[in-house]
Amino acid sequence: MTRALISTSCRNTRYDKPSGHLFVFDLEKRELIQTCEIIEPPYREVDPNPRGGFRGLKGINIENNILAMANASSIFLYDNHWILLKEIQHPSCAGIHDIVLLNGEVWVTSSRNDLLCCFDIQGNLKKIIDIRTLNTISTITQNEIPPLSSSESYFRGKVNYRDPRTHDHYMTDRLHINSLEFMNQHQILLSVGLIRQIDQQALHQINNFIKNKIKTNLIDNLLHRLGHITHKKTTNNKPVTTITKRATKSLLISLDLTGDESLVLSLENCKVPSHSVRILQDNTAIYLNSTTGELIRFKPDTSEILDKVKIGNTFLRGARELPDSKILLGDNNVLLLYDYSTKNIIFDLPITPDLNEAIFDIQLLPDGFDLPPASFVKKSAQ
Repeated sequence: MTRALISTSCRNTRYDKPSGHLFVFDLEKRELIQTCEIIEPPYREVDPNPRGGFRGLKGINIENNILAMANASSIFLYDNHWILLKEIQHPSCAGIHDIVLLNGEVWVTSSRNDLLCCFDIQGNLKKIIDIRTLNTISTITQNEIPPLSSSESYFRGKVNYRDPRTHDHYMTDRLHINSLEFMNQHQILLSVGLIRQIDQQALHQINNFIKNKIKTNLIDNLLHRLGHITHKKTTNNKPVTTITKRATKSLLISLDLTGDESLVLSLENCKVPSHSVRILQDNTAIYLNSTTGELIRFKPDTSEILDKVKIGNTFLRGARELPDSKILLGDNNVLLLYDYSTKNIIFDLPITPDLNEAIFDIQLLPDGFDLPPASFVKKSAQ
């Protein structure tokens, strides 16, 4: 039996409502066989981001009968019977996206402060790499994205980045570090999902505040005069204000833990973060351009692009290769199965009718694992 675990994140969700789920999908029957209630991250009630922020379930990874699963603030380690082995938290690790288990270590992308964090299996913080300090980043951004803090401060957890009230949002999440994959034991392929500008960040914060708190045309008109918004109407003819997204870059960086680094790919004209870098069985790799809906297949050692195929229509994110080399992908709420040898989509099936609930990550559930509990909240209370 081939079963896929699918994590999701919901947009525009009230803080007292579920912000995501864990789904189990039977690939042979092509049907959903379980929907699981997740443990929600803290501080959702003070997070103004209607699109994502601290919502939902994030990365999933498995090594040696240990499964790691994360929300925005915590990594949960389970055995194959879904017994909780450890919950890992640290004040400097927030806005978690992808996670990787390797040789008893837990590698985590912390997008809130653009860090790559490494914990041991007991939850001790062992290593922090500040992606803002890389030469590749400094060159491309012309040193306009300085570190938020020192390594010592990060290790000590002086700022609790899990709490949105503790820091200036205009300065955080400037690179959106969201995905990683190990090419070998010491070399990482890292996704810099989107290089964000300060003015772009500020306008998004204002826009989020308008959507959540203010119902007046005054600020709407002010932003319109600045030329940064557009107007559109919903099906009920109600005007909606949205900020025009500014095109920028997504990057893939090869990072050697011994200190070497190099730029692998640079995607231009990106308006939303690119996602889900994955090494395939044939040693090529894929990266998802969520702006264009393209799956990019390339050679990570030479940066040669082999294929660039548009397969997503809404928001491409989440990818996992199957043993037969076909690739499972998420396109908003739709699960796709893609055969890159024939460039055909084998199926595209919604896993939920809610268009605001989008796939985040996909992982295959090994045969030796039980099905997850229907509610992680109730299980944690036992």
